[in-house]
Amino acid sequence: MQEIDVFLSAFESRDAIGIGVIIVLFLIAGYRGFKDFHFLSHPRYRIKAIIGAGIFFVTLFVWSMRWISDFTFFILLLLWVEILLLMILSLKKIIWPFSHIFSKILLSIKAGDDERAKNLLSCYSWFCIDPLMQYEWRLLCARNHLIKENPKKAFETILSFDEKYLFEEEKASFNLTKAEYFVLLGNYKGALEVLFNLKNVEGDLILRRAHAIAICYEMRGDIAAASDTLISAISSFTNSSSESLPPIFNDLGQMRKLEGNSAEAFHYYEKAAHSAVAAGSKHLLHVSYQNLIESNALEGDFTTAEKWIDDYRTHIYFTNVNDLLEFFNLQLAYYRQKSDKDKIILILEKGRSALYSKLTDRQKIKYDIDELRIRWNSQLLKPSYLTHIEQQFDKYLQLDLTLRYYSLNEINRVLRELKISGQLGIFIAFHERVISHLNGMESEIEKHLLSLPEFCVDEKCYWVKELMALQKNNPNNYNHEKVLKSLIDLKESRMKYGNYLAGLDAGLDICDEAMYQQKKLIVTNYLQQTLKEIATLPVYSIRSEWYIRIARYAYDVGQTRCANEMFNNFLRSNVSIDHFAFWIKGYHDFLSTHLIP
Repeated sequence: MQEIDVFLSAFESRDAIGIGVIIVLFLIAGYRGFKDFHFLSHPRYRIKAIIGAGIFFVTLFVWSMRWISDFTFFILLLLWVEILLLMILSLKKIIWPFSHIFSKILLSIKAGDDERAKNLLSCYSWFCIDPLMQYEWRLLCARNHLIKENPKKAFETILSFDEKYLFEEEKASFNLTKAEYFVLLGNYKGALEVLFNLKNVEGDLILRRAHAIAICYEMRGDIAAASDTLISAISSFTNSSSESLPPIFNDLGQMRKLEGNSAEAFHYYEKAAHSAVAAGSKHLLHVSYQNLIESNALEGDFTTAEKWIDDYRTHIYFTNVNDLLEFFNLQLAYYRQKSDKDKIILILEKGRSALYSKLTDRQKIKYDIDELRIRWNSQLLKPSYLTHIEQQFDKYLQLDLTLRYYSLNEINRVLRELKISGQLGIFIAFHERVISHLNGMESEIEKHLLSLPEFCVDEKCYWVKELMALQKNNPNNYNHEKVLKSLIDLKESRMKYGNYLAGLDAGLDICDEAMYQQKKLIVTNYLQQTLKEIATLPVYSIRSEWYIRIARYAYDVGQTRCANEMFNNFLRSNVSIDHFAFWIKGYHDFLSTHLIP
């Protein structure tokens, strides 16, 4: 009481020295008694308390020095009270007008407009000084990186935030987000460890957690466990506009399709499409509608597929580049299933006319390479288009490593096949130039590989495999044993991180390499191992292209019966061979000629 009387006396007399001394004593007492205020142990509360107290004491000291009038002091105290209330309100949610800006950015991301979202994120980044705002800002930046298919950058963005600034319920969401990025990066084992240790999971987080767990089960080939996990999660969920529902319904549709239950597959695909519209997410909408349309086409029901295409078209903004790309890609997949090459050519021409001028320079290069691949796989490539690719080759050399390698590698695939068939003609010098630059990238790729953090499982495996593929460009220095050893290590890495299906795929790569090296004993051993692994999976988990590959390797080692059985399994799948890469189509054509129908 005595201290309060002293303070009031100093306050009434506007004794600056007295008030200053009391402020210092108050701060010392507050510091010493810090542990008594348990809520201040959390940095979010502590920051607000320090700012609030700081503003009050500065205002009080300025008034005591007679630098402002009593009326101004009274106004400043009212403002301080308002600021204090706003800080309390902003402890657990972002308040207006900042919430409006965040909503505007989120809408751009949901619409798939990554350029606008990027500009908004850059324009307003200056005001993110509050920990909660910094956290939400990083989540938005990460989502925008995902539009550009850069999960590594997205994951690094959220990892840069210190989770000590989060409350317990927010930490659950944060750790769930990290687990989801583990899934995207290929570390399914790490994802499950995080997911099964999550606490305070409720509401929409239950759906997100179930979806991530289900994907991990799928990668193990355990479709039944994945399905049960998703059904259990959505059984009591009523929020039809949740962003978590469309991917869950879509995955359930894929599972039912694999199981051969077409009626339920289409039921879930339709639910996915409708819930994607309700959620307002373009990415989810594209995925859901495209699966629905392609599944009807796979069933041979082109009438229904075209009705859904018309419905899909109503949700496409023809001023949005991403929307146009998705719509044209859907049409190409649809007409590939119909084996309608005239329509494929028409869509390619319409796509270039409607899209090309709207793309950035980088997007144009990617577009050209994608079209090269489509034309080659569909046997629609003309010398004039290959000349177009050659004329802008110098532009490819200025790209970042990933896109540069992708571009040069796709060009090399085409030119290599033309060379094998004796049709390279005027492009001989061009092919030599492409191979020279590809081989020159080997040390750059090795350096990049060493720089990748441990969590980039898929990217690491991708580059290991591509380094081995590059060896084939230089047969004189081809290290056969090293290539096989690296592919065997790659398979073990896939299994280590819980991606059993990719591990099985890696086993087929070993067979492929051993067949190339004419080491039939290794082909036989890994073929038998692959067949044993497939036997542990339900039939509907097996990818249709595996049947073609297994049949080809089986034929190579004289297991004709196995080859016939696997090839017939592919034929029964009703999947058009036009969907696959040229080398898979080559295996298909070989088997069609050499096997008994």
